[in-house]
Amino acid sequence: MKIFKLTLIVFIMLVSCKEKSTNSSKKNDEANFIISKNKVGDITSKTQKNTLIKQYKPNQIKETILYSYEEINIIGTEINTNKPKESLIIQWNKDLTPKTIKISNPLSLWKTKHGVKIGSTIKDVQNANEKIFTIYGYEIDRYLQGTVKKWYSGKLSGLNLQFEITKELPTKEYLKIMGDSGIRSDNPILEKAGLIVKSITVDFTKK
Repeated sequence: MKIFKLTLIVFIMLVSCKEKSTNSSKKNDEANFIISKNKVGDITSKTQKNTLIKQYKPNQIKETILYSYEEINIIGTEINTNKPKESLIIQWNKDLTPKTIKISNPLSLWKTKHGVKIGSTIKDVQNANEKIFTIYGYEIDRYLQGTVKKWYSGKLSGLNLQFEITKELPTKEYLKIMGDSGIRSDNPILEKAGLIVKSITVDFTKK
């Protein structure tokens, strides 16, 4: 009986240690996927392209179109380790340091320290920003529509978010969220349209 009790105690201790280790590993893993206006994980404005790509296998890196503007394709480097939560696209400066970093995979684990991530609602973002902000309307250039125009010195200042519409709107209401003058984030039509974060971009050229 004593041997059985001792074995049971040892088993419980091992399970407890494993759970603590797993939880700790999970927390550390998630801590590595934080976005700020100065950093994306361990990548900063001074990270060199050659140094970064050496960390990955050739099939985990490819050149891709970041966006198109007036029939000009802006090229970036996509890093995809076959784990969607890690994927991102980097646009480089002439000195091969990051100019912008874009995150748009729906399964991405990347998030801001305030909890904003791909799929966050516009209400979530406003709460995280702790201030009302404005976005561009939806009839202008695709790369610009639904992007944040002004944060008004909120907590998310320095980041560039783009929102997508997920719910159909009557034409009359849709017309009210067009234009480039800036639509307030507390506009009830935006919530009715089911706006969620489509992409998060860090622009290292903006101070």
